[in-house]
Amino acid sequence: MNSNDIIDSESPIPEASKSRATLLLYDWFKHMTTLSLVTLGGLLSILQAGKADVRPGFLEAIIVLIAIGGIIGFDGQSRILKAELANRPLPHMLKWFRSLAVWSYGLGVGLFLSLFVESI
Repeated sequence: MNSNDIIDSESPIPEASKSRATLLLYDWFKHMTTLSLVTLGGLLSILQAGKADVRPGFLEAIIVLIAIGGIIGFDGQSRILKAELANRPLPHMLKWFRSLAVWSYGLGVGLFLSLFVESI
């Protein structure tokens, strides 16, 4: 099942499955938000504890990328809630939000890991 099935109100998916898919999508966005917050907290703790020599622009890019993943996750939750409360189909942009959140978070964590491995 792809995200278009979740979003399309006229798809042949039974209503109970649509509801389950919506709950799964909401939980996924909630998980992305939590994961981003925990990662940012851990990242800042690691950087404060060590004497890492990090270029400020590089560090800012890492923090911004991880934060974008969390912000998109939070916004995705909000959009799902608004659509459900108004009894409307889910916005099509959630498909893009899901991809963008993963790429942003993954790129931020990857950059941090490359920095961390470089300093060892």
